[in-house]
Amino acid sequence: LIIHKGIKVGVRSWLVDLLPEVELENGHGGEDLYLLYEGSDDKIPLTRKDVDQPIWLLPTDIRINTGFYLKVQNDAVKGDQLKNFIVDSCGKENELSETALPARDKFGQITNSREGSTYMIGSRLLAEDEVVERKLNLRQEPYVHAFRPLITYDNEPAYQFGNYVQHNDFILNYLTYKGESSSREYFDVFESVYQKEFTPEELESHTIELSKLKRWSLSYLDYMGILDYEYTTKRIVVNPPQFILIPTPRGRRALLIGGRTPKLIMKLKESAEDEGLIVTVEPQDSSLTPFLLPSAVSVACFGECKGHELENRIQNLAKSCSVIFEPTKLPQFRLAEFSGDLPDYVNQLVPDQFFDDSGWPARVFDINELRFVPISSENINRTY
Repeated sequence: LIIHKGIKVGVRSWLVDLLPEVELENGHGGEDLYLLYEGSDDKIPLTRKDVDQPIWLLPTDIRINTGFYLKVQNDAVKGDQLKNFIVDSCGKENELSETALPARDKFGQITNSREGSTYMIGSRLLAEDEVVERKLNLRQEPYVHAFRPLITYDNEPAYQFGNYVQHNDFILNYLTYKGESSSREYFDVFESVYQKEFTPEELESHTIELSKLKRWSLSYLDYMGILDYEYTTKRIVVNPPQFILIPTPRGRRALLIGGRTPKLIMKLKESAEDEGLIVTVEPQDSSLTPFLLPSAVSVACFGECKGHELENRIQNLAKSCSVIFEPTKLPQFRLAEFSGDLPDYVNQLVPDQFFDDSGWPARVFDINELRFVPISSENINRTY
């Protein structure tokens, strides 16, 4: 018995979001397969998949976090003594911690120094120096009005909560469950969801090949503040959930970044109603459909009151759901101010005196033709 596809999160464990399939190696398809829960004698028959191969489907109402065995009626086969689990990601966002995230310097490189310095952790910039903190506050001051406008009231448009349970969020559920993973694991999960959720006609219509979609989607999640991806080690660490203020003409609007699960979204929705807030879940633009990017989740707040009172209501929501929220610190401008410029980057480079190009052909970018063109190694400008 072989269990394959689905979203595997551990040894013989799969996420309930996308159930795996069961294949009977060398089977003819006429066998009767059934599921047996641990500690139970009730046989639950499996449904044969409508394909030529001997493949069966697990029941959609399968128990969560309960061990089970797969059996063939009146036959003993390899693998029928192995215990399997179907799990969910609920609550896993609470296990995400900034301690697992690498500290990064102004060039985005990992640094071991966290004391008495300024560094990035996920999407947050931590400044130990008060002088640096004042400089960061001054950098964001000209733009604060766009994020924290004086006008706080609105007609409160009827935002749609949307349908959170969709395949675009399966990958984020997996990443949140794992906390830490590798790019290879991510690519395997991406391909499983990709092949499952798109029809052959839809796959044919995608103009970008799968190998690029996988890589680019991971980069998108990094840019969106969902995770931290280290390209040299291929290590992925999911950021803890965090609210960040985004521009709005009235009231306050905060975007949810970092890891999340369906349970967190539903808790946000329920708690937001108590605070008089509006939670929206919006799918990404249709042009990004092949990248399987998660929906954008945000919370909006309006009222005949002062701005800081609105922020307090969002802060109450964040605390009740264990979400980071720092309304006076805008990461967009703090990170921009902290980032190093090109001359700084060039000055910190260490020349490689022993580089050997091994005779590989060289190319330079031609600004007139807007493409890379061949160049002989003798003509390469090495003065930099």
